[in-house]
Amino acid sequence: MATGSFVKISKGIFWTILPIFWIITTHTVVSISVVAKTDHYWKYNELTLMLQGFEKDYPKLAKLGNIGSSVEGRNLWYMHITHNVGTEDPSKPMFKYVGNMHGNEAVSRQILTYLIEYLLKQYGRDERLTKLVNTTNIFVMPTMNPDGFEKAWEGDCEGVKGRSNANGADLNRDFPDQFLKQLTDERRQPETEAMMQWIMDNHFVLSANLHGGSVVASYPFDDSKSHILEGHESKTPDNDLFKHLAHVYADNHLTMPKGNLCEGDNFPGGVTNGANWYDVPGGMQDFNYLHSSCFEITVELSCCKYPPHNQLPQEWQNNRESLIAYMEQVHRGIKGRITDEDTKDPIKGASILVTDSNKHPIAHLVESTDSGYYWRLLLPGTYNITVVQHGYQKYTIDGVVVTDGPATILNVTLKQTAASDDNNNRIATDKPTKTTPTAATMTTRASSAVTLDYPATLHSLVEHVNKLSDSEHRDNAKFIEPTQFKHHNHQEMTEFMQIIANKYPGITRLYSVGRSVKNRDLWTLEISDNPGRHEPGEPEFKYIGNMHGNEVVGREMLLLYIQFLCENYAHNELVSLAVNMTRIHIMPTMNPDGHEASHEGDAMGVNGRSNAHNVDLNRNFPDQFHTTTKNAKQEPETKAVMKWIKEYPFVLSANLHGGSLVANYPWDDDIRLGHSIYSKCPDDKAFRWLAESYSLAHSTMHSGHPCGTSSGEYFQDGITNGAQWYSVAGGMQDWNYINTNCFEITIELGCTKYPFAADLESYWLANKYPLLVYMVQLHKGVRGFVTDGLTGLPLVNATISVAGIDHSLHTALDGDYWRLLAPGTYTVTATKKGYTPVSHSVVVGTNEAIQVNFTLSQSGIESWSQQHDFQISANIATDAYTTDIDYQLNSLAKSHPDIGKYSSLGRTFEGHSIGHLQVSGITSGNVPHVALLAGLNGDDPIGTEVLVRFARHLFEGYAKKDLGTVNILDNVVVHMIININPDVTKAMLGDCTGESYKGRHLEFEFGTQDSKIEEVNFLKNFLEKQHIHTAINLQGGAINLRYPLDSKQINSAGEKTSVTDSETTLRMLADTYANANLCAEKGVSGVVHGSEVMDREGSLMDYAFLKHGTLMVSPAISCCKYPVAKDLPNVYKENLEPLKNFLEKSRQGIRGTIKGKDGRILSDSTLRILGHGQNVSVSSLGEYFHVLPEGQYQIQACAEGYEEMTKAFTVIPYEAVDVDFVLEKAVSKMEYHSNIAMEYQLKNISTNHKDITRLYSIGESVEKNKLWVLEIAKSPGNHRVDVPEVKFVAGIHGNEMAGPELMLQLARHLVDNYRKDSLITELIDRTRIHILPTLNPDGLAKGIKGQCESLEGKANKNEVDLDSDFPCKCMKHTDLQPETSAVTRWMADIPFSLSIALQSGAYI
Repeated sequence: MATGSFVKISKGIFWTILPIFWIITTHTVVSISVVAKTDHYWKYNELTLMLQGFEKDYPKLAKLGNIGSSVEGRNLWYMHITHNVGTEDPSKPMFKYVGNMHGNEAVSRQILTYLIEYLLKQYGRDERLTKLVNTTNIFVMPTMNPDGFEKAWEGDCEGVKGRSNANGADLNRDFPDQFLKQLTDERRQPETEAMMQWIMDNHFVLSANLHGGSVVASYPFDDSKSHILEGHESKTPDNDLFKHLAHVYADNHLTMPKGNLCEGDNFPGGVTNGANWYDVPGGMQDFNYLHSSCFEITVELSCCKYPPHNQLPQEWQNNRESLIAYMEQVHRGIKGRITDEDTKDPIKGASILVTDSNKHPIAHLVESTDSGYYWRLLLPGTYNITVVQHGYQKYTIDGVVVTDGPATILNVTLKQTAASDDNNNRIATDKPTKTTPTAATMTTRASSAVTLDYPATLHSLVEHVNKLSDSEHRDNAKFIEPTQFKHHNHQEMTEFMQIIANKYPGITRLYSVGRSVKNRDLWTLEISDNPGRHEPGEPEFKYIGNMHGNEVVGREMLLLYIQFLCENYAHNELVSLAVNMTRIHIMPTMNPDGHEASHEGDAMGVNGRSNAHNVDLNRNFPDQFHTTTKNAKQEPETKAVMKWIKEYPFVLSANLHGGSLVANYPWDDDIRLGHSIYSKCPDDKAFRWLAESYSLAHSTMHSGHPCGTSSGEYFQDGITNGAQWYSVAGGMQDWNYINTNCFEITIELGCTKYPFAADLESYWLANKYPLLVYMVQLHKGVRGFVTDGLTGLPLVNATISVAGIDHSLHTALDGDYWRLLAPGTYTVTATKKGYTPVSHSVVVGTNEAIQVNFTLSQSGIESWSQQHDFQISANIATDAYTTDIDYQLNSLAKSHPDIGKYSSLGRTFEGHSIGHLQVSGITSGNVPHVALLAGLNGDDPIGTEVLVRFARHLFEGYAKKDLGTVNILDNVVVHMIININPDVTKAMLGDCTGESYKGRHLEFEFGTQDSKIEEVNFLKNFLEKQHIHTAINLQGGAINLRYPLDSKQINSAGEKTSVTDSETTLRMLADTYANANLCAEKGVSGVVHGSEVMDREGSLMDYAFLKHGTLMVSPAISCCKYPVAKDLPNVYKENLEPLKNFLEKSRQGIRGTIKGKDGRILSDSTLRILGHGQNVSVSSLGEYFHVLPEGQYQIQACAEGYEEMTKAFTVIPYEAVDVDFVLEKAVSKMEYHSNIAMEYQLKNISTNHKDITRLYSIGESVEKNKLWVLEIAKSPGNHRVDVPEVKFVAGIHGNEMAGPELMLQLARHLVDNYRKDSLITELIDRTRIHILPTLNPDGLAKGIKGQCESLEGKANKNEVDLDSDFPCKCMKHTDLQPETSAVTRWMADIPFSLSIALQSGAYI
C-alpha cells in the first residue's frame, strides 16, 4: 500500500523530510532466529515445494489449495489449517491472511510462510496455538502477486519494480469501488477476479492484507467520495471496531505502536484510517467489508519493501505475536446458528442487524452461512440483535451483553410468516460467568487516630522528610512494608479499599468522586486524623493514578501507599505526623473503564489508554491556549474530577502516569501547539523545586535516562517542562493550576505501562520514599490566615498574591491559605474587595512553611474614590440611577472636545435616540476600536449605569493626565452605546431576576437579515460602518461571562461546536475581564461559551463575530439585574479595573500597513495569521490591526500581482507590535537564458549575496560546459549533521527548457527574500539548498524555444538520455556519461536528504 521515499543515511542519522521542519529518528536492529531458513527469499517454485511439503507432513492439519492463476500462469496458493482439515466443520469461523499483493513488498510473503510452519510445528505443543487451530478455519495465502515478486529485487526499499502484476496493474487499485462508477464491460485482472470470487464464495469473518513500505495498521475505508488525496478520514459504520482490530495488531507488534518508524510517518499508536493516510480507490479491504461478511485491515510490515534477507528474523519477531493475537479476534462479538423453528433446518442468508445501547443501528449486515452459522464481530457492550430473512418473521433480542472475552453465543429460531404470528422464538445464550477474586488481606493497625508520644510539630515532620529526600544520602528508616504485590481489577480494587476503610475507620473515609462512562465508581480514600472534615490550617493533598487506563503502575503504587500509610500509622513517627497534619485524598484510578480494557505485559501499547468513549482524559480538560475537539466537551470522569478539585482546598497534587520515568511540570502546552518549546508558568521556580523533590528521592529517576540510552531521551535531574517534552492541550495539571489553588505535576513512573505483577515490588521500592517526600512538600512555603480586623472573623476568598509572580490564590472557608514557594525572599500581599491590602516580606527556606497571618481593615468608598477614581462624587452617589443619560454623555463630549464626540445612531419612530459616545486621543490609524455596550435587554440597567460612571472616569483621567488613562485613550478608540432599549422604563428597581419586567429583550434579535426592530438595525449599521475589533456587552443577573458562540455552528470537520478559530483570543479577553468579576466570590469562574448557558440563535455577540469578526464578550457584572441605588458604588468599584484591563488588553496584538513597492496602497490584499482561522481586515488606507494573545506568530500577506511575503513576530502583554509590508511586484515576464547567460546570472547572484551563497561546479559536460551548482545556506560550504542537505536538479533533458528558468527564478526568490520573509529565512537558516539549473547544457544549447514536442536537444552530445544513464543494482553500467558521472560523485560527496528533479512535457 505504501510507496515510501528514499532516505539517505549520514553518520547514523535518519532524516525524515517534512515541509520546513525535520525529525531525527534512530533505528536499532536485533538479530533473533526464526522458525525457518532465512538465508534467502523463496521464489515461486521453491515456495510451491515447501507448501506441498507442509501438506504432506501434516495431513490432518494442512491442506494446500489455490484460488486461480496469475497472468503468467502461476498458482495463487493458500494453505488451509485446522484440526481434521479434511473434515468440514462449519461451526468454525473462517480467517484469512493475504500477503505479497504488491510483488515487491516481500516481507509478508516470507512472514506468512513462517506462520504456516509455526502453527503446524507448535500444534500440540503450545496450548494457545493448539486451541486456535482447533477452533478456527485458518487460510494463509503467502502471495497474491507471484508474477510481480519474480520481477522485484532484494534490497529495493523504495522502488516500484514488481509492485504491479504482469499486466502492469496495481492489484490494490483493481477492486470495485463504492465511490467510483463501474463500467459493465470493465475487465479486471485475473488475480483480482480470483480473489473476489474466493471472498464471495466463502464466509470469511476476519482478514488482514499484509504490505510493506511503512509500519502501520490501516483500516477502512480506504477512500472517500471526495477523493481528497490525504488527511480526510472516511469512516465505516464499524469504525470503532476497526480501530480496535488495527490496535490489536499494532499494540502486539514490537515497534508499530511508535507510529513514526519510517520517513514521513506520524501514526498515533501505529494505526490509521486508510483514507486519512491517502486515498486508495479500488482497495481490497473495502471490498471485503462491502461485499461480504468479512472485516479486513491492511498492515504495513516494514519501512523497506524488500529488505535484505538477514533482516527477516527480526521481522518475524516483530510480527509473530501480532499475527496470533489478531487471528484470535475472530472469536469475539456474538456467534450462533439460525434455524427454522418447525423443520429445525439451518437458515441460509439470514441478515443479522445490530443496534447499540444508544439505539443507534450499525449500518452493516452480516449473513448466515449455508449451514446457518453466523459470526458478528463487536466491541464489548450491550446490543439489540435483530435477525431477518425473507419468508420468516423478524426476531429481535434486546440487551445482549458482549464481553471482551469469547463471543456470546446467540442461537435463534425463526418462525415462517405463514405460521402463527405469536412471537415465541426460542433463544439460547451462553454468557461467560465472572468470578470476583478476593482482595488482599491486611492486619489491622489502628481503628482510630492516636495521640503521639513524640513532638507533634510541623518542624519535626519536615525535618524527617528532608532526611529522606536524597535517594543517595538517605537515613535508614524502618517501616511496616506491604508483602503482597499484585494487579487489581476494579472489583478487587474496590474490595481492597473497602477493607482498608473498615479496618481503619478512625483515620480513613472511602467516598466516590463520581462515575465513569460505564458507571464504575471513581473511588477515593481520605486518610487523616479527622476524616470527613477540613481542619482550619491543615492543608489538603491528593494523588490521582491510572488516568490512562493501561498505565497501571500509579494505580498499584497508590493502593500500596494507602496500605503503607494506614499500617504504619501509630507505629512510625514520620507517617503518623504526616497523617495527623495533612488531609490526604488518594484516587487510585481515574479511568477504571480503560483499565478493564488493558492487559498485563503491555509495555508501550494504547489498549485501554482512553476511557470508554475513546477519549484521552489527559487531553480532555479545558485548556488556556487551545480548545480542540478533544477538550471542547468534558467526559464524565473529567467533569467529576473538576467538580471534586473545586470542592476541596487542595494545595498540592500529583498525577501518576507510565511510559517514561520523569517528573513533568507546567505548562503542558503553549500558544504554539505542537512545538516542543519551554513553556514557563508564573511559578516555574516552585514547580521545578516540586518536581525535583520527587525525582531526587527516586532511586533512578534523577539520573535523567528514563528508559536507557536507547530511548534517546535525557531529562536533566529527572524533570522536564511539559511543553518542552511534548505539547499536551487539555492536560489536568495545567487546569489545576489555572482554576484552583492546587499545584500539580505529572509523574511518569516507569517505561513499561503495564508491567507484570512480579515487577511491582521493585516499583514500590523505587517510589515509596518519593511518594512520601513529595506529599510533605505542601508543608513548605508560606501559610496562615486572613481575618477581618474589626470582627476577627475569617475572610473567605481573600486573594493572596506574591510580587513578581503573576498567579494568585484564594483563602479557604476558614480564611486559611497555603502558598507554595521555592526558597527565596518574597513580598506576599493579602487583598479583598472592600478592604485595604496588607503586604509582608518573608524569607522562605527549605524547612517548614513560614506562618504569615493577615488582618485586613475595611476601606471606605470615599477613600477608594480618592485613590482610584479621581474623587468623582457622582460615581459614588447612592441616591438614584442616572436618568438623563444622553444629556450626561453629550455634556462630557462637549466639555472635552479633544477626545470626545457624541452623536446619534438613529431615532426610533417613538422618538427614542440611541446615543454613541466616541472617546479617544486619536481619530485614525491602525489602532483598535472597542465598543462598550449596555442596556440591550431593558431589565438590567446596571450595565448602563456602570458605563456612565466609567465615561466620567475616562474623561477626568485624561484631563488630569493620568498615565494609565492617557495610555489607553492614546492607543484605543472607545465607542460607548449604552442606552439602547427604551423599555428600561418598564423595569422595576430591586428586581434582581427580571421577573416583573414586561418589556423587550433585544440581545437575541439579531438573527434575521432584515429586522423590524429599529434599535437592532441601528446597531447593525454601526457595526457595518465601524470596524470594531473588540466589544463588551455588560449585563446583570448572572454569575458567568459568556463568549462566542451563543449557538453552536457546524465547523469544517462537520462537528457542531461552540469553539471558533478565535478561541484563544476570545478566552484571553474573557479572562481579562473575569479575573476580577464580582460573582467570582461565589466560587464560580463563570467563563463559558454562551451555548453552555443556553444554546440560542440570533445573539448580538454571535452576529458581531460571525458577520464582522468582532471579538465580543458578555460579562454579568452584578448578580442582580436592577440592584438598589445604594449598591451602585460598589458594583462600579468592582468593575472599574476589569473595564480598564479589557481596554488595555484590546490593544495587544499586531498592527501595520501594507503597500506595494510601487507605492500602491494594497487595501484589497489578504492578511492571515498562519495557524489561525480568521483573516486580518485591511482598511481602505492599507492599515490593519488584529488582537492576539501573547506568543510567537507568522503573518502572511498576499495581493494580486505581487509576491507573497511572510513575517514572524512576537506579541507581548498589552502591546501592539508593528509589522509593515512592502510587497514586490510579481514576476510578469521571464525569458530563456543561454548557457553563458545562465552562468552570468548565477555568478551575479553569488556575488551579490556572498554571505548565503556559494557557486561551484560539480564537473563538465561532453562539450566541456561546466555544471554549475548554486548553494544557498546560512553557512554555505560547511556541512553539519543537524542541517539537512536538499538538491534541485533541472535540465536533464536539454529540450525541457522551462525547468532551468524556474530554478534560476527560485534562486533569486530565495536570496532576495532572505531576512525579509520569515519562512524563507527559516528555511535557509535550517537547510543547505543546492540548485543545479541544468544538467545537460549541451542539449540545452540545441533546444528549440516554443517547440513543445520537439526532441531536439533531449539527449546529451553523445545522444545518451541522461535520465536513463544512472547506475542501478538491476544492471551493470561501465561507461557513464560525464554529466551522469559528475552527479553520482556529487551525491556521494554530499549526504542529501531530499532531492527534486524538474522535468516538463506533462503534469505529474
